[in-house]
Amino acid sequence: MANNTNSTDPSNPYPFGGFYQLCEPLPQLPGSSTDQSTNYPSSCATSNYVPQIIARIVKQLPDRTEIHQKKVCKDPHDQRTCKNENYTAIYKDQIALTSYQCRRNPNVTALPWRSGTLFAGLFKNGTNNPFTRTPNCPGTFQKVLLADNVIVCLSYNYDADKKFSIPFSNFFSCQWNAIYRKCPPKYSTFLATVANNCEIFYCMNPPD
Repeated sequence: MANNTNSTDPSNPYPFGGFYQLCEPLPQLPGSSTDQSTNYPSSCATSNYVPQIIARIVKQLPDRTEIHQKKVCKDPHDQRTCKNENYTAIYKDQIALTSYQCRRNPNVTALPWRSGTLFAGLFKNGTNNPFTRTPNCPGTFQKVLLADNVIVCLSYNYDADKKFSIPFSNFFSCQWNAIYRKCPPKYSTFLATVANNCEIFYCMNPPD
């Protein structure tokens, strides 16, 4: 049964295939770093899932200070009167974080067995995961960042982590059309975070 990739897993009926974030510097300032390399995914893992925007937020980074030099001349026609002087430049960098969730591809009639992403709670920095009562994920679940301050516990390891998983459907935010800002039947709505004055919610069926 473990090698059967053509059947569906009745114990994992939700069409959630994980999520990822893209980071874009705003604006491109002199000296800004554009290196966006991370260990996190930047697309949905397979064609069984398609990306759907959760939210796009703008984060103000701490002021960045750099020392530069400029030539100052008492007499612009006499280079002997010139000298280099240091000055301080303060940059107010911003980044745009766009979060995408991987939803079941509507063109896929049946998801392969064990293709969904397991979910085991989320929590903010400095708080506990309500399902582990510690600031950690259970088992081999990985910590994945949502927005700029929420840690989501995700896993693809069914053998080790299915016992820790919680039925999960999807995220949605205030940036969605109002008619879609709700959870499907049998799932309850919970607030994940508020970013840029926009609420980001998630849908799960918590244990009793």
